[in-house]
Amino acid sequence: MDDIILSHGSHSGIVGDIRPTSRPGTDFGSGFYMSDNADQALALVRNDNNPKYYEVKLKLSELEPQRILRLYGMDWAYTILYHRGKLETIKGCPLYEKYENIFKDRDIIVGNIANDELVRALGEFSDGLLNDKALLESINAVDIGKQYVAVTDKGCKIIEIISERNLTEEDRQKAARFTKMKKENSKNIVEKMRRKYRREGRFLDEIIEEQLKLRKG
Repeated sequence: MDDIILSHGSHSGIVGDIRPTSRPGTDFGSGFYMSDNADQALALVRNDNNPKYYEVKLKLSELEPQRILRLYGMDWAYTILYHRGKLETIKGCPLYEKYENIFKDRDIIVGNIANDELVRALGEFSDGLLNDKALLESINAVDIGKQYVAVTDKGCKIIEIISERNLTEEDRQKAARFTKMKKENSKNIVEKMRRKYRREGRFLDEIIEEQLKLRKG
């Protein structure tokens, strides 16, 4: 597998070795997050006081292919919901156990980047306001880029820092424009999918009911 150049936005800079740590409530749990979209990496830290931008090389050629997990569609969605504590009501059910163990023996996780509008759509699905078909089609249609997450020390050891710099005012303004554009675009997509698939798919309470029956069985 080929190496890849990625971006990382840091709130205050990397000190010491790269470690699989991050703030609570991140999409794929604790890890070192990187993006294939430089604007998105800048946007994450543009409002901080002393943010740093890094260009890094992820040396995937040094990792066995089976140690890399790529998440798509509802696997991506349920993984995020699991890490945000939204699946606790079905703990012990097959669906919960799948996402509890999905990272087993993996060092790098790859999946779509979720902006505020996709996070809001996930919240609406969790609250029973959006069905899984509308959510899935929204995930497939919103294109912000991919995030690569090193979730183990082994995954972090294949990351090489290429460059480091402070954010400029131009960086901040560019990131603000990017965020605004993607937010409007994503909002329109989710609303379109909500209308288009309002009579298709299942709501989370229906899925939970099915899972609880499996647990009882």
